[in-house]
Amino acid sequence: MYAQTHTHISSSAVHCVIGFQYYQDLNMPVTRSQAESIKVFIEKEITASYPAATVDVVGGYRRGKAAGHDIDLLISHPDGTLINGLLEDFITKLKLKVTIGTDTC
Repeated sequence: MYAQTHTHISSSAVHCVIGFQYYQDLNMPVTRSQAESIKVFIEKEITASYPAATVDVVGGYRRGKAAGHDIDLLISHPDGTLINGLLEDFITKLKLKVTIGTDTC
């Protein structure tokens, strides 16, 4: 029985492979204009389902940095109860539109 080929790869191993695959991209700084473009994309997707939701770039860009290695976004809605499920809905929609490194994400 043990002689069977094991095809299961742990999720941490998959993430390591993705990290190596995109190492150079992940080490490139993200400019303020790129961060703003990503914010606009995310805001468009989220407000399609949650019209009153807002998306704001925060963190280093809010403090005036010209570039950084991540983008901090604050997603909010005036009715806090409506935000339940928002992120899961967004990720589901995103997976249908964009390939994110691997389909294990």
